[in-house]
Amino acid sequence: MPKRLNILTACTALGLSLLNPIVQAEAGHWGYFGELGPSHWAELDPAYKTCGKGKSQSPINLGLADHVRMPPPQFRYRSSTLEAINNGHTVQFNVEPGSQLRFNDKLYELKQFHFHTPSEHEVNSRQLALEIHLVHQSSDGELAVVGVMARPARRGHHALKRLWDHLPEKKGSTNQAGGLRMNPITLLPFKRDFMTYEGSLTTPPCTEGVRWIVMREPLAVSDNQVETFTRLIGGNARPVQPLNDRKVVTNR
Repeated sequence: MPKRLNILTACTALGLSLLNPIVQAEAGHWGYFGELGPSHWAELDPAYKTCGKGKSQSPINLGLADHVRMPPPQFRYRSSTLEAINNGHTVQFNVEPGSQLRFNDKLYELKQFHFHTPSEHEVNSRQLALEIHLVHQSSDGELAVVGVMARPARRGHHALKRLWDHLPEKKGSTNQAGGLRMNPITLLPFKRDFMTYEGSLTTPPCTEGVRWIVMREPLAVSDNQVETFTRLIGGNARPVQPLNDRKVVTNR
């Protein structure tokens, strides 16, 4: 069973604190390149040792998966006024309470979603253009992250267009998204086939015990949408980690 995670600890670790995101985004002093990059995370702070010693780390290469008959995740999302935060590692959109995920008879509440480019998870050893992480927490503190891949297409994604119009450009800045309201369900693919495994946060301190649900069908996004995010944040994908003794299961 995944270990319980305190939401403040977990989201601070992500640099994505829900309570004081701008201050917490400055903590940790890690990055994606050079001496602050993923291969050095475990050396940067004793609290980050799991990044190097953990055996259930994320992301992974999603190759072969065991087929298991199981119900798909149930998304009960609602429209929400969004708060956008540029913490230097990504842009996070906080959502209002009320959006829920039910998976394996456990109920989680959506807290926020954010973006990585290129994708952190690989599919058959291939990265896609972008990956969305929708971060949920259960009442007993467990985290579940829904990963949605995105592939290049001629036309951009309508939901990303609305979000990209409200990206805060300066690190440490917050944008109330101009009163933008949207339902995060628009970030999910139409088909709900998925793969799932037990992993970790993909940023320091790389805490394990996170339930990952990665949707099999990618969204279609334009090159311009990917380039816009990359110009603002830069590449922010942790390399894939060893699978070790874990199993990836799929409903298809």
